[in-house]
Amino acid sequence: MDAARTPPAMRRKPPQRPLAIVAPRGQGALRPAQLRRFLTGKVARFWIPEYWCITDQIAKTSVGKMDKRLLREKNRCGALSVERSTSDGDENGGM
Repeated sequence: MDAARTPPAMRRKPPQRPLAIVAPRGQGALRPAQLRRFLTGKVARFWIPEYWCITDQIAKTSVGKMDKRLLREKNRCGALSVERSTSDGDENGGM
């Protein structure tokens, strides 16, 4: 994985849940369920995101940091393809 960012997912009702934006390294395809399984047991269960976006690259600022403002805006306007993945393996596109 090249980079990852977890801003809160935009939802109509609180509480907001984390959204993981992941840019995989190489040619292999990643699925949210794979990432959930990898994190299970390594971090607290409530830290594991419910919403995932697998993208080619994550926008960076001019100094090379992740552009959180642009990522939030893309999420708000629906430009990110977000999938929901829960602990029971339920996956579906959109939110």
